[in-house]
Amino acid sequence: MQLWQIEELLADIKTFENPNVFLEQYTTPPHIAAYLVQIAENSFGDLKGKLVADLGCGTGMLCAAIHYFGASSIVGVDLDESALSIAKQNIVKCDLQVDLVQSNISELFFKSAMFDTVVMNPPFGTRRKGIDVVFLETAIEVTYPEGSIYSLHKTCTRNYLHKKMLQWKCEGEVLGKFMFNLSKTFSFHRKESMDIEVDLWRIKKKKR
Repeated sequence: MQLWQIEELLADIKTFENPNVFLEQYTTPPHIAAYLVQIAENSFGDLKGKLVADLGCGTGMLCAAIHYFGASSIVGVDLDESALSIAKQNIVKCDLQVDLVQSNISELFFKSAMFDTVVMNPPFGTRRKGIDVVFLETAIEVTYPEGSIYSLHKTCTRNYLHKKMLQWKCEGEVLGKFMFNLSKTFSFHRKESMDIEVDLWRIKKKKR
């Protein structure tokens, strides 16, 4: 499937109606979601036939992208009931095979390795300092030793995350950098839109 074809499919995904600033609810742009899943499958074979989780799935943008690349099982996790309600609408509308779980990321009922791949666009930590690290730590916990994690983070945190990888005994590689355009969403936003530099990471546990 070509990149533009995935983008076209994702253009139908309904996004947040009343985004929660505390949860940093910004929709993953379709072109970034499309690139992420394409490189995950075409370069590394990490989606087709795999057990995949999307932590902080929001309205299901990444879940949909994963579905189009043939994952055998997809679980989307999010804390927000309203976001999951929209995700359910997207699942029905786009005929997606996705299971949704409502849970705080630090209180998941599954805390052991059970996924081949985790794909996520976690909060950047602007409102809740360190929440991006909490998401990464959880992703590492629930991914099989040979599995992979794909995660989006602000480029300005790259050096910090490299140090965290060493602490976690993981190997991290930045696969690409994007301009993440954020349109005026909340009342405190002064500009109509702004661009944030974002890295796409691929993380794996080091082999013992």
